[in-house]
Amino acid sequence: MWVLLSRHLRTWAIFAIAVPLLSRVLGALGRAIERRHGPSALTHVLTWAQRMLARRARGPLATGTTPPGTGDRTHGTHAPAPDRSPQQPQPRPVTDTQP
Repeated sequence: MWVLLSRHLRTWAIFAIAVPLLSRVLGALGRAIERRHGPSALTHVLTWAQRMLARRARGPLATGTTPPGTGDRTHGTHAPAPDRSPQQPQPRPVTDTQP
């Protein structure tokens, strides 16, 4: 049956279904290993692969962004910094002081 699908439909199915699922499985596996044994080269490779696949995923299962705090250190991308712009002063409510 896979042969009967067009090349574009097969490509869409891979990027919309298989890649996001594989990304989630690799991320969960990396987190589980890291919880049990601490950070290692294997957990770094698994989380790197999860981030790479999450960036390439499309379709209904794609998360759209990588989880916070998992910026790719090798390429200089990080989670966005919090907004530090000064806030505008809020107007005070007007109250009558006359009896």
